[in-house]
Amino acid sequence: MPKSSMSGVSVPEEIQKTITDLKQKKFQYAVFQFKDLGVVDDKKVVGWTQVAVGERFEGCRGTKAHLTIEEDILRTEYTKFVAEYMDPESALFVLYDFSVVKIDNVKTKIIGIQWCPDNLGVKSKMGYASSVEELKKECLGPTVVYVQNELSEIDYDSIIKEFASKN
Repeated sequence: MPKSSMSGVSVPEEIQKTITDLKQKKFQYAVFQFKDLGVVDDKKVVGWTQVAVGERFEGCRGTKAHLTIEEDILRTEYTKFVAEYMDPESALFVLYDFSVVKIDNVKTKIIGIQWCPDNLGVKSKMGYASSVEELKKECLGPTVVYVQNELSEIDYDSIIKEFASKN
């Protein structure tokens, strides 16, 4: 049964399963969107939907628990990912597995990006803020969550600098 947040918005079982699968190294990333789901019984319904999951990149080597990839490949793939999915008109929660790359003296892991652009309306921002906490709870463990609202804050180099500052 889906878990419900203080806002009354639940995390669907499909999303719970995807998060578990990503932690088990089955996917490279997952994108979830908080959006208007329509009208039911004359009431507007909002909630989380799964937008995309990404298979592991070609070139990943090693065992399931210790996959690695060249940094240049991850940089290129992450940059493509940001361009494709980080929509300035959508409130998203993203999980992205950076643990597949080894960078000198930087410990990387799965990250969460809490994406809520400044140009969204107040109601959308408030609904997102009250509902994202339950989704973040599903991600506890290897995940660090970054709250961002500008594309410049989530480029590859900015994420790697964040990792480095935590070491």
